[in-house]
Formats: sequence, structure tokens, C-alpha cells
Amino acid sequence: MPVSGLVLLAGAGRPLGEILHDQFVAMNLTDSMLDKALTILRTVAAGGRVAEVPPALRMAFRPSVQPFLASECAVDPARDLARVRTPTLLVQGLRDLQVNGRDLAALRRGRPDAEVVTLADANHMFKVAPEDRAANFALYKNRAAPLHPGVLPALVRFIETQA
Repeated sequence: MPVSGLVLLAGAGRPLGEILHDQFVAMNLTDSMLDKALTILRTVAAGGRVAEVPPALRMAFRPSVQPFLASECAVDPARDLARVRTPTLLVQGLRDLQVNGRDLAALRRGRPDAEVVTLADANHMFKVAPEDRAANFALYKNRAAPLHPGVLPALVRFIETQA
């Protein structure tokens, strides 16, 4: 079945290793913990494995997830998107703490003809988020928090124009 359109919500525009690097730097880790995180990230991104992971980093680097991380670090989403020949919608919240304007810019370079919707106060979960980092993250688990009011209209409009 042919694809009528592609929608990327909070899409990564860079290899995962670059995104994780930026996320670790933004976390305000101690210098020692940041150094450990980035060393493990470089090892895993290069295809290596790390058996001993500090408890504070196990969620990100537990042994079972390392093969996935290695494979994703080899993917360049913007380059891959450039090969897609179907109408594309890129939706990005500007208070997203996981992917950011650099990702959106990279995706736009890959597909300059893509339709773009930016939501000034939406986070990675497309909920209206405050500027405060901790409060923004707290919304991730808040099922009662509604979607940003701009998300569904943008999706419906794009889908209807592609049908």
C-alpha cells in the first residue's frame, strides 16, 4: 500500500549519540559523572559494550539497551529523511528537552519542502509546558495533562490534505 504522507512528531534530526551527548550535558551532572556518561556513550556508539555502569547511569546504559543504542547512533535521520519522497509534516515543541531546534533544522535541510508546525510552549510529550525543566519533565508522567491545543488540528489538517 502506498504511503500518503509521513508525520514526524518531535523527530530526531541528528544521530542519537549527538542527542544523548547534549542531554547529558544539560542534566547538570557532576563533572565526574558527566565524564563517565560521555565515555560510556562514546564506547557504545562505537559498537563497544560496557559491563560496569554506575547506578546513576544504568537507566540509560544498562547492558540490554546498549546494542540498540549502538545501532541508533549509526542512523542519521536527516540524511534518511532526504530520501523520502512523500509529503511530510514535522511537528516540534519548542520546550522539548530531548530534541531541539537543531534537530528540526537538520530535518528541514533534509526535506526543505516539508510542512513544519512549531508549538512555542509544547514539550516532548506535546503538553503545554513551563520553562522550568523539572516541571516540564514532571508533565511526562501526568496523564491528566492534555495535549497542546495545536497538535491535533495540525495532524488533522495534514492528514485531510493527503487523503
